[in-house]
Amino acid sequence: MPSITLMHSSERHFAEPQLFDPDRFSGGHPDSLTWIPFGGGVRRCIGAAFANMEMTVTLRELLREFEFATTNAPGERRRSRGIATAPGLGGRAVVYRRATAPSRAESVPSPTEAC
Repeated sequence: MPSITLMHSSERHFAEPQLFDPDRFSGGHPDSLTWIPFGGGVRRCIGAAFANMEMTVTLRELLREFEFATTNAPGERRRSRGIATAPGLGGRAVVYRRATAPSRAESVPSPTEAC
């Protein structure tokens, strides 16, 4: 049985895998055998496309309205939630409401930008 945690933390597939670096995925799609958050093959999560769409919409709205900052708090322990893990204390974050959020018309991409 493949280990998603071991795959995602492998130096063979990712430079500095323990570092939080969302930019490692910019500029192309990761190989299907190196990034498997929804499983793979015939056992791939049936809701993967919907989950990705949900994350895109949620992150777009959060980043439009709020500014996120780092914290000096110690890292949280992981807690098992069945087949997934989650931060033990719920995922602490430092969040500030943006002083001036862009209007909704400014934040909606054109159809060509959305692709």
